[in-house]
Amino acid sequence: MSPPSSPLTSSGHRTVVNGSVTDKQGRPVSGCSIDDEGRTTEEAIVTGPDGRFTLYKSPGTYKVTVVCPGTAYRRTTVNLTVPSGDRKAGVDFTITVEPT
Repeated sequence: MSPPSSPLTSSGHRTVVNGSVTDKQGRPVSGCSIDDEGRTTEEAIVTGPDGRFTLYKSPGTYKVTVVCPGTAYRRTTVNLTVPSGDRKAGVDFTITVEPT
């Protein structure tokens, strides 16, 4: 899977993290909620029609959970490490279909 087109860019004390949610075939999954550990705002982060989302994080390691209500996709939690400085890294999630 290829990384997002504009992975991480430093902006003040926080870093812009662009990611995407896809299925096993690499197709985007829209309407998934993204819950990132340590978020201080109540605003929901939801994937768009292209499966993409954006987070704003300070350097550190966070648990990020993807939930796609009303689909056959499993809740997925991954660790996200946001480096300090201007290094570039990407974050992508692959959602696995639940066994039937």
